[in-house]
Amino acid sequence: MKQTAQIFLCYAHQDEAKVKALYQILKDAGFKPWMDTFDLIGGEKWQSVIQQTIPNSDFFIACLSKNSISKRGFLQRELSIALEALRERLENDIYIIPVRLEECDVPESLSLFQWVDYFREDGWERLVKSIHKGMDRLGIIKPVRLRSQPTDHLVQYQAVKMLIEKKFYDERMNTQGKGILHQYELFECHGEKLVIDHTTALIWQQSGSDRLMSFPAAKEYVDKLNQLRIANYDDWRLPTLEEAMSLMEPERINGVHINPIFDITNHAGGIWTADERENSESAWIFGYGNGGCYDFDKYTIVGVRAVRSAT
Repeated sequence: MKQTAQIFLCYAHQDEAKVKALYQILKDAGFKPWMDTFDLIGGEKWQSVIQQTIPNSDFFIACLSKNSISKRGFLQRELSIALEALRERLENDIYIIPVRLEECDVPESLSLFQWVDYFREDGWERLVKSIHKGMDRLGIIKPVRLRSQPTDHLVQYQAVKMLIEKKFYDERMNTQGKGILHQYELFECHGEKLVIDHTTALIWQQSGSDRLMSFPAAKEYVDKLNQLRIANYDDWRLPTLEEAMSLMEPERINGVHINPIFDITNHAGGIWTADERENSESAWIFGYGNGGCYDFDKYTIVGVRAVRSAT
């Protein structure tokens, strides 16, 4: 199973600033965009790399503007490679997506394909819809984005709403939740074992803390990770309740509701999240032992598993 969709961005260099912004938005959304400015490495034979990258990409986005359609050679060279690659795909596959950056004509060579007007209010939504539909046909799992900013006033009805919307299992508040289809990968970085979930683009400690601790101590623990640059990163944090509950497995595996790729030796069935209750006396815990989330007094002692964003 592929981790995410690779998207080749074809553009005129006069539009580089606009396409750079699109590249970043695609990346933040969990896709894998390819743009020569970012992805060509010094010393590479750029023509050869592009000739290989286009047919190996899941989507070819032709960024159109008045600049691009007036440039001789633009689109024709790269589009000819994309059209050749299209011959190897199924009839109903979505592969070439013309994206108008502004009002402009669409070249005859692209007239067979429905274009997306990215400059319109719903342009991004329409582009993502096209990519997701193409991913469905290719069997690529769509990325899941979760709230990363903590809150100090998360009340129970908000937690229930989140569980239902995200379809996360909870033994009290959403027993029908099926969870998400993870794409876990265990790897080692600077001596630290980590787990990346390609579905959510989150990197987790495999083991986490080696002892149980209170909520204030958990925050100090994460600060220490960053001071020491564990795994060479300094952006570790406590997960939000959404992020933590994404790990919940509806069925017990070895007696707990979390994938055995994680080491749970020292966590007593739960870990702290960064989200607090409105009264500031309690914070939310992801309880994979019982299969639910709970708000506990901040001086309860449980485990810690730090997280960071992969993008």
